[in-house]
Amino acid sequence: MKIQPSLLLLLLAQLFSTMVEARVFTNKQGREIDAEIISVASPEVKIKRADGKVFTMLIDTFTDEDQAFIRTWKLAGSPPEGAPPAPPTNSDLKPGETLKLDFPDLAPDRKGEPATCSVKLPGAYDPAKRYPLVVWLAGGDGGNQPGGGFVPEGDFVTAGLPFPKDANNPAQSNMVGEFDLIWEYHRAMLDEIHRHVPNIERSSSVIGGFSNGAHAIDGMLRVRGGKEGGLADYFAAFVLADGGGSDSAKGSYPSLKGKFAYCCYGETSPAAGIVPNAAKDFKGRGAETVLSEMAGTGHAFAEFEQVKVKEWLVGTVLPAVRGGTAAGN
Repeated sequence: MKIQPSLLLLLLAQLFSTMVEARVFTNKQGREIDAEIISVASPEVKIKRADGKVFTMLIDTFTDEDQAFIRTWKLAGSPPEGAPPAPPTNSDLKPGETLKLDFPDLAPDRKGEPATCSVKLPGAYDPAKRYPLVVWLAGGDGGNQPGGGFVPEGDFVTAGLPFPKDANNPAQSNMVGEFDLIWEYHRAMLDEIHRHVPNIERSSSVIGGFSNGAHAIDGMLRVRGGKEGGLADYFAAFVLADGGGSDSAKGSYPSLKGKFAYCCYGETSPAAGIVPNAAKDFKGRGAETVLSEMAGTGHAFAEFEQVKVKEWLVGTVLPAVRGGTAAGN
């Protein structure tokens, strides 16, 4: 019997539809969604929920098991048995180089300069490995250079993000505010960093900030609340040095279960009265939290405290989020 081409295509489509595997996906906060994968384009996955609604989500927001499934998913069916997730690559990247990313469509930064950020690759960068990203938000008017004082020895991609111009606290213009604007600014930069360095691992990445930088982290966590696509979806650990926890940032932190926070303040600093508020909020939302007073210190991120943060990242955070493996492995 001769089958018409149109009928053959219909039969093949029906056959393929039966091969699509629905799955209960779980994100890092324990929320479940019954869905099937439509397409994967790292760092994102497009899924269709059982009710037919389609969502595009960051792969690294899911559990490690689901991430492995997504990264090895193929259009025709399930991933091969035992296949490890293969990191995407960018063959143009060179070990140890510093990338300058320009954002002509974004507002000037707080210093009135064009919006840019710098990204430093590790000296032994290997496109076949995954690397944590460590982002630094400087105090005062900010900056766009990576900060390395609290970064452990090892393989890390480091970056510095500036603040947008005029995103000020209305009550105190030398402090950052309007954290929804800052988040949109930083999210555009983070997404571009991930496009340029596609083998960054969100599930072990860190963001730290001093003074205004810490205020910005605190405020950006609050503006999205429990919604998808917030700062907490990009990082596993948060370092707030002598900032954060003030009443100028409205809203609540999202669920931070499985994440980590280190909050420190100077013994004689004006921030000593507010930083514990941030630590309380981190802990209340499920993050494993350290609160540390920097003895004999004013408004500063003391060098001895940066050493303690480094030890905390190496001894607590990285083993927990990476199953005991070193960065870059």
